Amino acid sequence: MKVALLGGGGLRAPLLAGALAESGLGVEELALYDKGPARLAAIAPVVEASAPGIRVSVSRTPDAAVRESRFVFAAIRAGGQEARAHDERVCTEAGVLGQETVGAAGAALAMRNIPAMLRLARVVERESPDATLINYTNPAGMVTEALLNETSLEVVGICDTPAELADRVVALLYLDPDAVSVGWSGINHLGWLTALHEADPTGVFPPENRLENLFGDRDRLLRVHRDGLFETSEMAGAIPSEYVFLHLHPDRAMERTRASGTTRGASILDLEATLFAALAAARNPEEARAGYREFTHARDASYFQIEARGDASRPDGAPAADGPSGYDRIGLQAMGALLGDEPETMVVNTRNRSPAGGPAVPELPADDVVEVAALVGKDGVAPIPQPPLPVPAGDLLRRAKAAERELVRAALAGNPGIAAEGLREHPAGGPKAAQVFDRLRTVAEEV
Repeated sequence: MKVALLGGGGLRAPLLAGALAESGLGVEELALYDKGPARLAAIAPVVEASAPGIRVSVSRTPDAAVRESRFVFAAIRAGGQEARAHDERVCTEAGVLGQETVGAAGAALAMRNIPAMLRLARVVERESPDATLINYTNPAGMVTEALLNETSLEVVGICDTPAELADRVVALLYLDPDAVSVGWSGINHLGWLTALHEADPTGVFPPENRLENLFGDRDRLLRVHRDGLFETSEMAGAIPSEYVFLHLHPDRAMERTRASGTTRGASILDLEATLFAALAAARNPEEARAGYREFTHARDASYFQIEARGDASRPDGAPAADGPSGYDRIGLQAMGALLGDEPETMVVNTRNRSPAGGPAVPELPADDVVEVAALVGKDGVAPIPQPPLPVPAGDLLRRAKAAERELVRAALAGNPGIAAEGLREHPAGGPKAAQVFDRLRTVAEEV
């Protein structure tokens, strides 16, 4: 089986390659394509060293990469980290939230990535119309919505945030991760953990929602997230992901970013420069892989540190171990479920229509793309109906999704004016963010 990775010069490519090599799913070839040939040339040896038993090929065109592929993973970044760092810096200097996928910077990213991904999806549609496109490209929910609306492809949007939050809560409650199924409701980067259903081993009683045990335990509830991120009242009835903080408290997140003296994008840009210098100096593939592991550890350790704490420092620790992380684990799970005989429950970005025809996320219309717990199997993706969110969360979700619809429409039309109006109504945006928007890098690039 052939698998393609669009954005193969991205720095998560070796993680995905390693997971595919260990998956037992019969992957024989991994074809890489990236707009940046220098990045691809630097990272391809690490990808190859990470995937014993798989033939790693480098394609000059997306057409060659996706041709005859059963799965196409997409993880592109039009404009690169430079555009991200620029947008986040401009936003922070102007006193508005600057975060890659949320607020003004998120709107600019949508304007760049949606048209670029649509061009690549058209190539997949032409060269491998039966392939499943697994989308990592941010803003993952909006990109997935555009591709589902504008192409005939089977598209599944992936994000590791739900799984990482669920894993954290499972550990806090001392549950067996293999014995629980996750309830999740929302949209990408604005989602809530709604349930952790633990099956009765005897089969006599229905599954019990163990998440309810957490709501009466204030001390343990406050340990779910970093200190001071949420009040207990903001976690009543459903556990928000970190990104909900950006929607509830954009000014606070902006001030913490400003206090740090940098942005996440600038931090990653510096880390990338260090990595590529290490790759250039590496004398053999093992040295290159060691440098890569140090980079991934530093990158992962800095996740959400700046926005949450105003502290650009990173905790020290040993280099990250080999093996699936959240990023590649979720993609691999989706791929295995789509090939397997038994459906698996997982959280994906997909159409909000449950098998019965109604919306799975009850706050939003069935035709919207949402991030929701779903049964994923060889017959496709079947969203699982979720309970209503707490009223404040549901209101926040409706506001954000209304703005997202306008951002998707703006990106497809290439109209920044529509995006600015949508951003004006976004809970993490507002009039000031809309004014800053025309200074950001919103032009879609060829990929």
